[in-house]
Formats: sequence, C-alpha cells, structure tokens
Amino acid sequence: MKAFGRHTLKIKEEEGRKLLWDPVRKGWFSAFPEEKVRQLAIAFLIEELKVPSIYIAPEWKINKSLRADIVVFGIDLKPKLVVECKAPDKSINPATWLQLFEYIEKLRPKYLWLTNGRQHWIAIFNEETNKWQQIETLPQWDDLKL
Repeated sequence: MKAFGRHTLKIKEEEGRKLLWDPVRKGWFSAFPEEKVRQLAIAFLIEELKVPSIYIAPEWKINKSLRADIVVFGIDLKPKLVVECKAPDKSINPATWLQLFEYIEKLRPKYLWLTNGRQHWIAIFNEETNKWQQIETLPQWDDLKL
C-alpha cells in the first residue's frame, strides 16, 4: 500500500484553529489527527484509486449510534468499501478491528480498510470461504465499482 505522504491537504487557520478542506463534503473541518487521516484516505481514494467523489461518503451514518468514517459505494449504490480511520498514534491491531464488525454486519461491504495513516490493514470478503482475507492493496475504481 502506498504511503499517504505524497498527498497534499488544503489547510487554513481560522480563529486560532487549523482546519482541513474536505473535497467530498465541500467544507472545512477541525484538523484533529483522525480527521487528517480521513482526508488523506479520501485523497488516496480519489487520486490513486480514481474513485469519483460522488461515490465516497465520509462520516456515513449507519444508524442512530453508528457511523463509518468512510463508505465507498459502487455504481449499484451498494457499499463496496468501509474505511475506519484512527489517529496516527493509535496502533492497528486485532483489538481495533472489533469496531469494524458492526459495520460489516450492517453494510456487508466487499472490502475493509483500517488505517492510522502509517499502518494499513486491508481485507476482501472471500465468498467461497465466507471469510475475510487480508490483501496488500485496494483495487482501482474500475474493479471496485462493480
């Protein structure tokens, strides 16, 4: 998986707060560490994987108490990828995967991506074995959208 380092984010300061531009939601958001990772993931999806921004849903509300950091929908408008973003100081380990289980149950995506901007855990659902299988990288939009 390529590192996020090559992506540039739009940043501004307002009233002493750093803000990040979200090209999908078309607005400025507080530059908390997790938000920076989310914006870098969005930049990766758009710039590297060529996902059209209209299929990317940041902060997707699943129900009253559950929200996914990013959901990528396919051309059939079904969830294809769920992204969970953590702050860079949070490690990616099996304990952090637990949060994804509720997303899987509700959304049934084909791919999962858990990232803190430095570490990435990516998986695809194998329908033959009915299990999640770790993979090295995400597919390009042409393969993801179907």
